[in-house]
Amino acid sequence: MPKKGLAIFLTVVMLGAVPVKAEAFDLASAAVGAMVMQVLMPLFQGGGGSNDDKEKKKQDKEEQKKEKELKKLTPAMTVEALKTMAEAGEVQAQCLLSYAYLTGQLGLSTDTDMAEYWQDKAYKQNPELVTNFIPVEFGKDKVAMSRLFAISGARSHTGEYGVKQSYEDAVAWNMLGKNFNDKMAIAYLGSAYYTGRGVAQDYKAAVALFYQSSKEPVSLALLSDAYGSGKGVQKNPEKSKMYAEYLKRIVNARQQKKYERALKKYNKRIEAGDLNGIVRQ
Repeated sequence: MPKKGLAIFLTVVMLGAVPVKAEAFDLASAAVGAMVMQVLMPLFQGGGGSNDDKEKKKQDKEEQKKEKELKKLTPAMTVEALKTMAEAGEVQAQCLLSYAYLTGQLGLSTDTDMAEYWQDKAYKQNPELVTNFIPVEFGKDKVAMSRLFAISGARSHTGEYGVKQSYEDAVAWNMLGKNFNDKMAIAYLGSAYYTGRGVAQDYKAAVALFYQSSKEPVSLALLSDAYGSGKGVQKNPEKSKMYAEYLKRIVNARQQKKYERALKKYNKRIEAGDLNGIVRQ
């Protein structure tokens, strides 16, 4: 008999609605009593847990609703932030705004004039960055703004193409990418927490971000290090070796093939004179 049916039957018996011989209870009264309590308690409580549990679920639901509503505003808020930075002369923001207008992303309507306007502004400051702003492996394909935030973060981290080197700026760009759930941005942000560059060091926060982006090379390398040294996780040499092997034999092999394909595209674009900035001809 299923537990729920057994519980109902025993309840009725205990209330005296069904005649049962007294000796039947004498045989296993203690065992049955314990079983009844175990089976019936969740039923009498409605299976919903305590009032505290219900209140917590209600609060969690309300918070999720608020987060969802705010997420809808993310593109507009991002454009507003980019415009403020671009007008203040931030060259990467100018490039990003140019590309957003060119491709009609972040809720903007496609506007080639505005794309060229912001590209020209950026070009006067840093022609090398403008020429190389869209990584060669993307060719003429449309690149998600979220990925460009991550790439901008990487450039701020290293100072590549004449960008001002700043760990704090790198974190800010990667936070924007994370808002759009870009895995590369999440991995780079995890790296910042792991190393304490641009943000207070926090190994546990870093590991949580690595798990969210566990196919990214940065995440795999630092997860291997974390398990090898016990930073933010319990030390586990076997897991450390597994992440290192996966990075070496699976991810790096894929990256190499991707690089070789990108190199062919790059050479064709050099021949076609296609490396002329964000607004491609």
